[in-house]
Amino acid sequence: TPDAFHKAVDTIPTNIETYYVDGVTVTYGSPGTRNHVFTYAAGFLEISNSYSCPCAGGLAPPSFVGSDYYCESGNPGPGYDVTQLYYSDVLWDRQQCGGDESTCCNPPDQPWFCKTFPNPISEDLEVRICTDQDDDNVAIESFELYIQVDINECVLGTSGCTQRCNNTIGSYICSCNTRYNLGV
Repeated sequence: TPDAFHKAVDTIPTNIETYYVDGVTVTYGSPGTRNHVFTYAAGFLEISNSYSCPCAGGLAPPSFVGSDYYCESGNPGPGYDVTQLYYSDVLWDRQQCGGDESTCCNPPDQPWFCKTFPNPISEDLEVRICTDQDDDNVAIESFELYIQVDINECVLGTSGCTQRCNNTIGSYICSCNTRYNLGV
């Protein structure tokens, strides 16, 4: 059964190298130096219990995840069948969030995520499907990851701005110091 951030065995350490979530995790870097990008967690029920999403009474994510996650359950509850996949409520689509889980669907930009890195990264992104028990089923038909790369022309010095340069996604804006006008 998927149980979001709840660990099946307390002896398993909770770190980025382990199966810390039932769901999908996006990281970059090599084993031992991985960095968290985003996590999609699959909760057990839409009603409150420790196996649900954090917004429905489940355990909070590990500190390295922070608020960079989205959690949803496909099972409206209160009953469950551990042998059934709940196809009627697709995970991570902001739809059919009922019961105590309704607050999970409130973040306006979710389930999409936008991550700005402080420095360029050269490592590959890694997408892992994780479960912490043999009976966990996180059915994923497809997973799409769109990446937008922004080159900071201001930092590279390729903008042509002579006084002030403000980087924007896909471009830049030149501006002037006080008492100067932008030349055309």
